[in-house]
Amino acid sequence: MPSYTIKNIPVPLFNAFRDLAATNRRSFNSEILVSMEQRLRQAEATSRPLTIEELRAFRESLNVSPLTPELLEEAISEGRP
Repeated sequence: MPSYTIKNIPVPLFNAFRDLAATNRRSFNSEILVSMEQRLRQAEATSRPLTIEELRAFRESLNVSPLTPELLEEAISEGRP
């Protein structure tokens, strides 16, 4: 398994990971690996494109009526003399 050395870790960050590792009963190294894995999973979940089904479900959840040509014309002309 590859290894990597991280240098110049700010003391507050080091202390936070050390305390978190103790709370979770993990080694310092394991705590960092778990944190990195969680962050990567979050990034993957938020960076993937939405499917058509997800977009349709979101649109339906907004509970708004569809935009018709009449509503669009009304919005454009609203406030015009």
